[in-house]
Amino acid sequence: MKTIKRISTSVTFEVPSGAATRWIVPAAGELRACRDRIWLTREGDLTDYWLDAGQSMPIARGQALWMGAEGSEPVYLQFVEEASRSTRVHGLWRVLRRALRWPAGRSGALIGRR
Repeated sequence: MKTIKRISTSVTFEVPSGAATRWIVPAAGELRACRDRIWLTREGDLTDYWLDAGQSMPIARGQALWMGAEGSEPVYLQFVEEASRSTRVHGLWRVLRRALRWPAGRSGALIGRR
């Protein structure tokens, strides 16, 4: 039986206008402005970032972000969690194995094990 593997997780959330909101990033990924313009700054970084609708920026796990809406309306952000390294490596291995037409049980043969 085949299993379903999570490749990435996407969450869209609202940032209210009128005040800065602090958020601790739960996992490495990408933050994308869905509509309007949003202000972001990272704790420990003196640079302010502005994302217009459709623009994105990579963010690291555990990073503390401050964000706010530029206008009087709330803004919407999408956070896309990147796939775990093991998922990416496993997927790459599966592609290579298919390209080389190697059966699943022969994984050690590529690195000299028999």
